Amino acid sequence: MSTNSFNTESQNQFNINWPAYAWRFGGLILSLVIIAIGLFRESTALAVMGILLFVVFALLMIASIWALNRTNKATALQTAEILYKMSQARSSDSLACIDLGLRWPAITISQRLTSGRMHVIDIYNPQLMPAKSLLRARQFSPHALADPRLVWYDSHLELLPLPDGSVSAVFLLGILTEMAQKGDQQALLAEIGRILEPDGRLLLAEPANSWPNRLRPGSAVSNLHPDHYWNTLLADAGFEIQQTQTLQGVTICVRADKASPYASTQLTLGLDFEETS
Repeated sequence: MSTNSFNTESQNQFNINWPAYAWRFGGLILSLVIIAIGLFRESTALAVMGILLFVVFALLMIASIWALNRTNKATALQTAEILYKMSQARSSDSLACIDLGLRWPAITISQRLTSGRMHVIDIYNPQLMPAKSLLRARQFSPHALADPRLVWYDSHLELLPLPDGSVSAVFLLGILTEMAQKGDQQALLAEIGRILEPDGRLLLAEPANSWPNRLRPGSAVSNLHPDHYWNTLLADAGFEIQQTQTLQGVTICVRADKASPYASTQLTLGLDFEETS
């Protein structure tokens, strides 16, 4: 199986919460049974109740199928490719991908490199990221490839194993949403800012706070944040948002550049010049 097919099929598999769909389907069957019993007993109240239940479960099923269809169109592979285009990275660049042991984002993006390097940093911590779906996804993730373009690390979010200013772009695909504490998100962003070179680029992809994600069975709605949450979080960490794109209303993709240390100095000099002229 190719890397691309694994990415799409495995991501779609983990997006489906089969017990939730079985529960909806069971509700449809139960409502039909209630309608049949009501008609057999000539009980109008029972038949009406069955019809109402059937309508409710049918609407739930239709909504969840619509949401799943939107999710499946916004595949993990598409997200990785969109972020790579946003990054404007060169094939010789030194890049980093913050990982939770899934490995497919880094493998996908590294295929665009020639002499460049992708530093894959696994920061998974079961205490900080307790989602069972994440643990299941880790079990089915591809193996770490022996590719000269890929360098694999096990690390902690508060101390990434790279020198200051050593990479031109960092990729984060669905990482911050897995962290329950905002402080952990801020700590990771601070470390990303440290390893990025001046004017380096952060490429972020997170599930959007949208109807497709709210209607999809099994989605952790409480973990979904509106767009302004990410804007504020990135700005507080010293990043300047350059571009945003929402994929199928399911995933928000953001490019945020590390603020240049000379930007404020240049602005101050410009203002001083205007005042004295």
